[in-house]
Amino acid sequence: MVQRGAPLYEQVADALRDDIRSGRLGPGDRLPSERELRERFGVAGNTARAALVQLRAEGLITSHRGRGVFVAEPGPPRRLSDDILRGEAFYKAVGRLGLEPNIATTVTRAPATEDVADALGVDVGAEVLIHTREVRAGDGPPLFVADNYFPAWVAEAVPQLANASAVGLPKLLGQAFGPLYGEDMVDARMPTPDERERLEIPPATPVVVIKGVNRDSEHRPLHYIVKVSVAGRILYGYRFGIVPDDARS
Repeated sequence: MVQRGAPLYEQVADALRDDIRSGRLGPGDRLPSERELRERFGVAGNTARAALVQLRAEGLITSHRGRGVFVAEPGPPRRLSDDILRGEAFYKAVGRLGLEPNIATTVTRAPATEDVADALGVDVGAEVLIHTREVRAGDGPPLFVADNYFPAWVAEAVPQLANASAVGLPKLLGQAFGPLYGEDMVDARMPTPDERERLEIPPATPVVVIKGVNRDSEHRPLHYIVKVSVAGRILYGYRFGIVPDDARS
């Protein structure tokens, strides 16, 4: 049975995800029917359907018309827009697959380039704090590399940013500055020679580039990120709109 607190469909999805991660349900196994889910968790049919939609978005299940819903074969991690809102995007994406994040981080300070200065609203050449990260899932190849830039006044307000072991950067910013909002621009291109080496990819393999800015309620840019990922190693999913209330309450 579900409890008060988190949205009901999330609790149902959490329980089913645990069944999959624990091996109680393996690839190709059929999930319980909607009626069985209603009876097991004491929820409405719409809530059960919303839970399955969530798991499908995560790549954990697949459906076959007339046959039912089945556990999918393992695939690459999926970073969902819901994960971004919670400030734990990569950790959730990898954790859903039962893997541990493997992140190598270096922290430096350098003059802002024209691109960084424009994104952060500072002068070209102004000092910025930079988190450079190489991100893997377990012992696998790099999924992406990310350069995170912070203006000096943000670095002073959030001293934890100077620590290479700091995780959950959006959460740290939210604790210091309150609610955040952001925007991403997504592009695809061929990698530079440096990116090919850092990402350990062969020639003619495209990359996905995401450039994003996080802002506070005063619309001040706090954080600029340039993320370069290998096509096919990590997927990006976006949800628009609001999950219906009867699946949330």
